[in-house]
Amino acid sequence: MQRAGIPLLIPTPFASGATPPYTNPIPTPSQIGIKNGAASFTDGFPPLTFIPLSAGGAGPFGSDVNGLFNQITAGLQWQQAGGPAIFSPVFQTLIGGYPAGAIVQSTLSFGLLWLSIVDNNLTNPDQSGAGWTPLARIRLSTDATFYVTAAGGSDTNPGTQTLPWATLQHAANAIWNNYDLNGFNVTIQCSGAFTQGVSITGAPIGVTVAFTQITFNFAAASSVIPTNNQPCFLAAGAASFQITGPVLLQAPGNTPISGTALYATPGSNIFASGIHFGACGISHNFGNVIITGSYTIQGGSLSHISVSGAGSIFQYSQVAGAIVVTLTGTPNFTSGFVLAVFGGQVVAFSSSVSFSGGGLGPRYTINTAASVSTNGSGVNFFPGSSGGTVDGSTFGLYT
Repeated sequence: MQRAGIPLLIPTPFASGATPPYTNPIPTPSQIGIKNGAASFTDGFPPLTFIPLSAGGAGPFGSDVNGLFNQITAGLQWQQAGGPAIFSPVFQTLIGGYPAGAIVQSTLSFGLLWLSIVDNNLTNPDQSGAGWTPLARIRLSTDATFYVTAAGGSDTNPGTQTLPWATLQHAANAIWNNYDLNGFNVTIQCSGAFTQGVSITGAPIGVTVAFTQITFNFAAASSVIPTNNQPCFLAAGAASFQITGPVLLQAPGNTPISGTALYATPGSNIFASGIHFGACGISHNFGNVIITGSYTIQGGSLSHISVSGAGSIFQYSQVAGAIVVTLTGTPNFTSGFVLAVFGGQVVAFSSSVSFSGGGLGPRYTINTAASVSTNGSGVNFFPGSSGGTVDGSTFGLYT
């Protein structure tokens, strides 16, 4: 077959100008016994149409011929125009599921193509269905904004302002799995009371040297209080994003992960400002959290700042006088406002951060090669009702 043999393009579907009774959409169910001689996708032209009219036959009808060719040529014209197959749960059910290798376009994200990797695929790719993988990511050509609303949103929506998503995790999955940032920024506008947090692993495709290209931006009176044993926000595997409030974060769990509001593993980063920290089971912040703006503490925890292990570094952004930490209601930190162990590091210079209000518990607990740097701000720099402890015998350090 040669390229010169390209068939003529279909400029308009066959019988596109025909109207009833001169055209008839072909039904799927058999029409035998319903309309003698009528065609259907089940029977095609039924046996009665092969019998001469003089012998009691009926049809075929010209309207069926027009209708059949109209449907066929409309589909062919769509393909010739480059139109992809659009995912359809109704069609999916009728055919017993999409086959392996099928390519369909998302109904929620324009330009997103899904590839079925299993036969008889009856799951919905736009709802994180198993058996699908993105064929190609959506490549941004400008900054983008998506919307998440805890009350009234739906994860089957496209994430627009009028049709927002419902959960933070779905928003993160949609962006990390389906988009190429191409150097542009993504803002996720969040509002409402969220009962699930978000766990993110890996850097999104298309990030540049900036670590804050994805922002979870919260409206006033929003909150994240997970009920599913996870932190409010977890970053792992080189994930980086920022959170801007005001938003109340509480993690009531009793494990290091489920009881921590912001949890960032070594190599990952969470940038945060405008946070209201409520009561947490273990810690408000663990690991690589970078504070870039003022925030408040209104509930206690075992520690406010916790670092453990080499590469676990908490720091206040070193912008002179930019950050004020306000404590209300004297929250209690039984293990210390700062808990640094096993090589973890905390950087908190008085030139960039100050504390307003008081808290209960030790100011800091430092041991096992961990260090806390305040640039010589003194032992009473951090809030607390008792002094801090440094185990020098295990190479703990406070400066």
